[in-house]
Amino acid sequence: MDNPIQEAQIIEQQSTIDQPTAQDMAKEASTQFLDLQSLIKRYVSSLKKAKDELKIQKDMLEATFLNDETYQLHDKAAKAAALVRAGTRTQILKQPAIAQLDEKVKDLKIQIKEVQENLSINLLEYQKQTGASQIELDDGEVLDIVPSVRLVKRSPDKR
Repeated sequence: MDNPIQEAQIIEQQSTIDQPTAQDMAKEASTQFLDLQSLIKRYVSSLKKAKDELKIQKDMLEATFLNDETYQLHDKAAKAAALVRAGTRTQILKQPAIAQLDEKVKDLKIQIKEVQENLSINLLEYQKQTGASQIELDDGEVLDIVPSVRLVKRSPDKR
């Protein structure tokens, strides 16, 4: 039982699938970025057109009410009643106990807004660090992390 050893040549087979080059990947990323930027600009333009159309339609609707005699009579009566109500509210708020309660309500609203802003900042950081889109509270309740992003017109001094 002779096992003759045979010599063979090893041929490396080249892959038929071309691997993308760094230049191809950069070009693709650039194209995706430009497509996204173009899409955002179209959305902004669409929103502007829709807002302009909404303004026109609201003005037409408001003009209809301004030209209706019955509506104008009721509107005047409602405004007069609102003035009486506001005066009554002011009188009630002049009472020391009620004024103190009103201040406490205002302070709590400010405090809640500050806590919400801090929570939002910390949730964004938590999401960056963990990649998670949910967080479980101590009581077992699971809440989704929902980021909110919007565009704001720049003031002239920031340009």
